[in-house]
Amino acid sequence: MAKRRRELTAVESAALDRLLQRVRYHEEQARQAARSVIAHKIEVGRLLLEAKRLLPPGQFGRWAEYTFGWSQKHCQRHMALATHATRVLQAVGPE
Repeated sequence: MAKRRRELTAVESAALDRLLQRVRYHEEQARQAARSVIAHKIEVGRLLLEAKRLLPPGQFGRWAEYTFGWSQKHCQRHMALATHATRVLQAVGPE
């Protein structure tokens, strides 16, 4: 036997509306923060690509490790973000 649904009271409906607004607000804030983080990571990648172009061949990994304590793989991830910036930002969604 199916359970019968009861109607929401005005108080419950108003409370749900307030919760809905709060969820939407926090979701938007999170999306904007994520986009900002990714934009900064992309810029780090662009700067690392520039540094790599300036350094003699084979020196970038050692330079990054010495300068930042970062592995070659860590730098490669940033540089990949920069290389694919348009696609990455599209995946995050509109500003």
